[in-house]
Amino acid sequence: MDSIGQGSFSLVKLAYNEEDDTHYAMKILSKKKLLKKAGIFGRNAPVNRKSANPLERVYREIAVLKKLDHPNVVKLIEVLDDPSEDHLYLVFELLERGEVLQLPTEKPLSEVQAWAYFRDTT
Repeated sequence: MDSIGQGSFSLVKLAYNEEDDTHYAMKILSKKKLLKKAGIFGRNAPVNRKSANPLERVYREIAVLKKLDHPNVVKLIEVLDDPSEDHLYLVFELLERGEVLQLPTEKPLSEVQAWAYFRDTT
């Protein structure tokens, strides 16, 4: 699988499903790295358990993504999570134009344009 993206705790690879002849984006997260970053293990383990650790936040995000159905939000297709394995696999629809990092503008948006973008993201 070709790598198409990378973050602090994850790698995104191009995946192909032969059954439906479709390409997907597979995000591979390391549960150990997420928990280590949160200080769940070791001397820096948090005393206050009210705040969710990063892995719990990922599971909450998955729950939200499963319910979302909007043309401006990438669709979560499948989640592969084996409790005995370190990696968590999230399969998303593949966005052919790549990631959106910035809105390219040479001048400020008009109020009408800003409202249109805001409406599309909520």
